[in-house]
Amino acid sequence: MATMSGRGTRLLCSMFPELTSVSFVQRLNSIHDLEKINFGQSVPKHSLLLLHWFSSIIEIDGDNVIQLPFDPNNGDYGSHHYGNFDRVLDPPLLGQKDYTVGNINTDASEELPDYVVNPRAEYVGGNRDRIIFRVSQQNGGWQWIHRVFITQHYGISPYATEYDPEHTYEITPNLLRQIREFSVVTSQQELSMLRNRFGSNANESQLRHIRNTWGGLAGLGLLMFIVIQEKHSSSQHNNTPQRAGKKNTQPAFVVNIPENRQNHMGADAQQNTKLQVAAQRNTQPNYLGNLPENRHNHMEAVVQQNKLQVVAQRNTQPNYLGNLPEKRQNHANGDISDACAVAIVVLVVIVLSFFSYIIRKISIR
Repeated sequence: MATMSGRGTRLLCSMFPELTSVSFVQRLNSIHDLEKINFGQSVPKHSLLLLHWFSSIIEIDGDNVIQLPFDPNNGDYGSHHYGNFDRVLDPPLLGQKDYTVGNINTDASEELPDYVVNPRAEYVGGNRDRIIFRVSQQNGGWQWIHRVFITQHYGISPYATEYDPEHTYEITPNLLRQIREFSVVTSQQELSMLRNRFGSNANESQLRHIRNTWGGLAGLGLLMFIVIQEKHSSSQHNNTPQRAGKKNTQPAFVVNIPENRQNHMGADAQQNTKLQVAAQRNTQPNYLGNLPENRHNHMEAVVQQNKLQVVAQRNTQPNYLGNLPEKRQNHANGDISDACAVAIVVLVVIVLSFFSYIIRKISIR
């Protein structure tokens, strides 16, 4: 389904108030879900600082019941009632109220920790990000939190003070519990264990740098590293084009050899292999040098064939062709055959001429 724009959402809700019972807010249930948010682009990084602080002061039991240790009606931490007039959220149930916290430009914001009020330059959010929490009053002054959201003001007139529904996310108790783990890290060993638990690729050198930079807030530094820096580094690595493999500079030749020629060549190759083994056992030096393997095999086969021809010549009549290369031997043998054929033809002509002469003599008598 296409994402509805903030202005379109407000118009729809104003025309059809009954549709406000349906929430379009995305739920974030883990650190992995948190990594999918474009912090620093569409969502201020400062939202993570607010979440880290908020998760560190609340209490979550085994049934995912969240307790708020202050009374938002007293304006603690600059909190105040949120009327949901822009209808970003579902309307609260009877006995529940929505409150917002995170405005660092009020006097009560002094109660917030310094890393939230005076963040590092790269985490300044322009005082746009907020936390909305829905609570119900209980006996003893404790507030029971039913739902938690992060959101942000548009920051652009004429809707500068209204919340942006497209960048409003519900934070589940499970995610709040995971973020709480980043608030109690003090040693290098605990930092390493937290890295391993959430599958971070930070090495020991990076962990030492985080600890030296953030000090007592090393857990928060690791959280920012995982959600922002490490995600961006992974995206850049995945977008880097892979270096092409080294191309083969040797030409590729494909030779189509008829099947009978292939069988014949296979037999010759087998015979040449046997001759090569015999040549290796021979103690005579190898004069072929460091030739390429295919040239080497071919030359060895020629040498062995010449040796066999020499042996055959010793056992039969002498071969006056000598140890010529095979092609020249074939050429010489062809020349001898042609000479013999010419001699036979001449002899036949002479015999026929002789008989013709005798027949003429007899006819004259």
